[in-house]
Amino acid sequence: MLVRISHYLIVFVISLVMTSPLLAAVNVSVVLENNTSSTQTNLPYTFGHVFKAGELAANQTVGAKMNGSDIPVQVDKKATHSDGSLRHAIITVRPTSISANSSVTVTLYSKSSISAAAGVTLQQIRASNPDTVISLDIGGTIYTASSSDLLANTTPTQWLSGPEVSEWLVSGPLKNSQGGTHPLLSARFNVRAFTSTNSVRVSAVLENSWTYSVTPGNVSYDVIVEMAGTPVYSKLNVTHYHHARWRKTFWSGVTPKVNVIHDINYLKSTGAIPNYNPSIRVPESALSNLYSQYTSSNTDIMGIGFINPYMPNTGGRPDIGPLPNWTVLHLLSMDERAWEVSKGIGDLAGSWSIHYRDKNTDLPVSLTDYPNLTTHQNVITSPENPLRNCNPCSTPYTDDESHQPAMTFVPYLLTGDYYLLEELQFWANQNSFRTGASYRGYEKGLYVWDQLRGQAWSLRTLGHTAYITPDNHPMKTYFTNMLNENINFYVTNYTNGGREMNNLGAIVNGYSVSQNNNTGMRTWMADYFVWSIGNLVDLGYTSAVPVRDYVSIFPVGRLTAPGHCWIDGATYTSILRTSGSSPIFSTFAEMYVASGSSNYTSLTCNSPQMAAAKNTIQGDMGGYSSSPEGFAAIAHAAMAVAVDSKIANSAQAWAQLMSRTIKPDFNSYPIWDIVPRSQKKMTPPTNVQITIQ
Repeated sequence: MLVRISHYLIVFVISLVMTSPLLAAVNVSVVLENNTSSTQTNLPYTFGHVFKAGELAANQTVGAKMNGSDIPVQVDKKATHSDGSLRHAIITVRPTSISANSSVTVTLYSKSSISAAAGVTLQQIRASNPDTVISLDIGGTIYTASSSDLLANTTPTQWLSGPEVSEWLVSGPLKNSQGGTHPLLSARFNVRAFTSTNSVRVSAVLENSWTYSVTPGNVSYDVIVEMAGTPVYSKLNVTHYHHARWRKTFWSGVTPKVNVIHDINYLKSTGAIPNYNPSIRVPESALSNLYSQYTSSNTDIMGIGFINPYMPNTGGRPDIGPLPNWTVLHLLSMDERAWEVSKGIGDLAGSWSIHYRDKNTDLPVSLTDYPNLTTHQNVITSPENPLRNCNPCSTPYTDDESHQPAMTFVPYLLTGDYYLLEELQFWANQNSFRTGASYRGYEKGLYVWDQLRGQAWSLRTLGHTAYITPDNHPMKTYFTNMLNENINFYVTNYTNGGREMNNLGAIVNGYSVSQNNNTGMRTWMADYFVWSIGNLVDLGYTSAVPVRDYVSIFPVGRLTAPGHCWIDGATYTSILRTSGSSPIFSTFAEMYVASGSSNYTSLTCNSPQMAAAKNTIQGDMGGYSSSPEGFAAIAHAAMAVAVDSKIANSAQAWAQLMSRTIKPDFNSYPIWDIVPRSQKKMTPPTNVQITIQ
């Protein structure tokens, strides 16, 4: 493992290069880190990359330089911005050499598109493919699926195409010796072949995911996977859960081994990654502890790593946030161990029983085709619902949209791996399936019926999915339309005189105001939602701007409004009305009193007298002040969105939040340490006092 200080030096040098007026055409650089004891020569490396809107026009592509000279590069364009410029691409570069335990910098730059030479053809891969075979022993009957058979006898979908690498996607049933197919299980192979080497990468996937099976259920088997006749994986007594899947990846020939270090400042500037505090420095102890926890957990097929198996469990957790803590640790350190964890958890997202594939299209099922589909147990037996009861269907894992981690977005963003793209799509779908069809507006897929945190995290997952799904993917329009329907609901109801608008900037639909006999909302759930809407704006969905500006009123008012002391701006619950049928309060002062602060209204905010009355120290916001999971820590994300919205008093609210006496150490746990994009320097004021009026 290279010493981390070298990475920071490299990133500093990259930033100087990027800002040099002599190299204005440079977009971004990546560092390829060889942590092995062998020199890697003329080997191709494939990774995903996201680009800022307007940087790479439709008639441009990406070139690559190393040490000032061009090196071979292939660019598979996948998604574009609304202006037609490149958003996301899968890039394959071939450096001349990377010495053992060293790194090289590859600069990506814009250039005019030219016709790319052909690479490995389908005929060649059919002839030379190292056959990968999945064999299952199910009660003494052997079922198999072969990558070579599927490549030869089906029409593959090409995923990567160019002079450096080609990749095909194939799928089919598992068959026994009499040619009978298994009713539940199917196999998928993603076969990637590189032109410059004899290397072939095969991603072998086994699914139990058919949506409309008459008798869905778990399947037990022994499994062996062979590549070119050699066993490469085996396991006995596997219980394959219903609507779940797993994958294993194998290489034939030379295996390229490199850690790709992306420029985190550039990634943040695209809007795809939250604007994490640039001052964070991840300690070695956090990385080693993370890796130890992951490698000691169940990372085999049907495992989920160290994610909580019961997602609905409450309380702060490293998987709950804009992105999971392990992913943020990777982004801010670019450490190879953290990347293994983040990518591994992305693979293991398949173990959850949320995968519904349409056998007619071979795609994740669409609500456009089946608007009555639901996984809700109260209505799953409805004759209008195409799903069927499942038996046996026991699984140790319970998913939940209100506590759902973002397991696959960043892994797909940085790899372009098709398996991870589909994981993202499956999870976005599941969040819509969880309620009765009428509650979600049938094919609209609305989340408005849910808890506020469920709305927040569902919008995040859907926003990620619509943003990154390739333009030519059959489900691009589906997810984009679903996102637009959700945004339109909030625009209609909370802006321009909408019927749910209120002076507090609160979201009140669904189960948002369900606390204290339907009079209160969890303050931190509201902050989740503010961040999620702000994230949609960062991703380029400008129709959400009015909603972002509206919901930003709530965090700003809690810290700056007359009659509401900022010390109590991150309480557990905010009371919004006097009864479940009463209108929402018109002032934050009313909310402050109703939320339990009536004893402090005569005291100067953040005064020694108030601290004494609260039995705390001056400037302490409470709510687990020193914890990076605390309520004030969560408020960072919402307040950063509010500052970027530029609504009145937002900058003052941010300064107040930063002036609190007790703050957490975010370096090992940076989930919530998000700062405004619109402020270069954020210096908190000292001795700020506001008199409650």
